[in-house]
Amino acid sequence: FNPAADDAAKKPWKDKLANRFGLVEKTLADGRSYLTGEAFTIADAYLFTVTNWSGNLGVDLSAFPRLCAYQARILARPHTQAAMKAEGLV
Repeated sequence: FNPAADDAAKKPWKDKLANRFGLVEKTLADGRSYLTGEAFTIADAYLFTVTNWSGNLGVDLSAFPRLCAYQARILARPHTQAAMKAEGLV
């Protein structure tokens, strides 16, 4: 989150994120809609929030197509849309 950090300082953290996002990608590989199956949980809300920060931080998620589809599924939820609008994010 430090805008003064150079790319070399950010690289280890981006690599760590990529590793973690890879784990999520594998978790979603079995066709489940959400982290624990077909039911949306608080873990999904938190992961959506964290992955949503990626755009502002310059973290590219395109290597994780299941994660991107997951984000889109959550973003399409009416309550997510309402929360995003209330926070001025959409």
